[in-house]
Amino acid sequence: MSQARNTIRTDAETGLLSAFSAFAGELPAESPFADARRAAIARFAETGLPTRRVESWKYTDLKRLMDEAVPVAEPAPTEAARAAVLAGTALGALERCRLVLVNGRFAAELSDAERLPDGVTIVAVSDALASGEPEWCRAIAAAGEGLDKDAAVQLNTAFLADGVLIDIADGATVDQPIEIEHHFVGDSRGAVTLRNLVTVGARASVDLVESYNGNAAAYQTNALTFIDVGAGGRCGYSRLQTEGHAALHLGTVRARLHADAKLQAFTLMAGADAARAQIFVDCLGEGADADIRGATLGQRRQHADTTLSVDHAVPNCDSREIFKSVVDDEARAVFQGRIVVRPHAQHTDARMMTKALLLSERAEFDTKPELEIFADDVQCAHGATSGALDEDMLFYLMTRGIPRADAEVLLVAAFLGEAIDGIAHNDIADTVRARIEHWLIGRRAQS
Repeated sequence: MSQARNTIRTDAETGLLSAFSAFAGELPAESPFADARRAAIARFAETGLPTRRVESWKYTDLKRLMDEAVPVAEPAPTEAARAAVLAGTALGALERCRLVLVNGRFAAELSDAERLPDGVTIVAVSDALASGEPEWCRAIAAAGEGLDKDAAVQLNTAFLADGVLIDIADGATVDQPIEIEHHFVGDSRGAVTLRNLVTVGARASVDLVESYNGNAAAYQTNALTFIDVGAGGRCGYSRLQTEGHAALHLGTVRARLHADAKLQAFTLMAGADAARAQIFVDCLGEGADADIRGATLGQRRQHADTTLSVDHAVPNCDSREIFKSVVDDEARAVFQGRIVVRPHAQHTDARMMTKALLLSERAEFDTKPELEIFADDVQCAHGATSGALDEDMLFYLMTRGIPRADAEVLLVAAFLGEAIDGIAHNDIADTVRARIEHWLIGRRAQS
């Protein structure tokens, strides 16, 4: 169902339109990206923020959650930015190459791009836009094409400030993970809008991590990451969202897989007051293989929405989607998953499963799995379950001398294991397990 034209704008919608007028006034009027910005804000003016009446936002009323327009985040003071980076991220001491953005701006002096091997090129999005280089500007704009009816993408295009372009040359193998590391610092509210583009060449291989970290300020993040995996290439991609507890996070991931390309993706949703991760994967070449997994950890009154769409456009492609949610207190987790098999995409093998563990009688889990199949020689399935911890298993562990709280941690960690096992890089997987264990121990301490 499409969203009807707004007749009355909310304060947030009016504020966003006014903010764009001021923001656009600071940009070059004839920039190659200017037309994309103007088109995006025009569509937003027409549709506004989505409500529950918009099918794809059925469980996340963004009009209610975004009750005011937050000003564009100010650049972080150098020392504050340095302190945030030194404090680390969800990856801890893991050896990797760090590309750091603070308050939505690339910080070259805090990054270690010089550690990137031959065959890897990076460019800050702000530099690419400022240069006016048509090829770069077209690529940055194209990352949002096809998603222009989505309000989060519209606002991302309109207010885009920075991000990174990463290009992995054909045949290159990047041995050490690359982390795109996002931080928000400062006491004032601010809106961060960024876009990352990753091109993995034919037969190339890379492990990429995006981490989102922040403080207690009521800030907003709107991020879009575009991943293009060339023929025979492989990308291991982990997205770790551990924003501050008052933040609003809108994250969009779009991936395109060419012939025999492989994507191993994992998403952790553990931060922010309200968050939405929307993932769009297109299988464009025969033999493409997508393994997409995720874990959601919700407590207090957090709201976490994962919306997934996998489009099989050609024959002989495989996809697996496994998402687990652990929901405590009065938190709410949402999973919307859709698999589309186009008329000529014969011999597709696509399977999707989502499971939720409710640790409180007040916790909520909403799920809406969908299959749209237009071919007749396919294997497709989906499933969904939810429930509480198994009291028999708890009793079994307790009879072996394990306290109930510790037994709960063991069972929850085991429940999430299937999702984490999909992470391609073992050290990244171990770091995520440690992060989840930290969350579980913290929950136990509060109970």
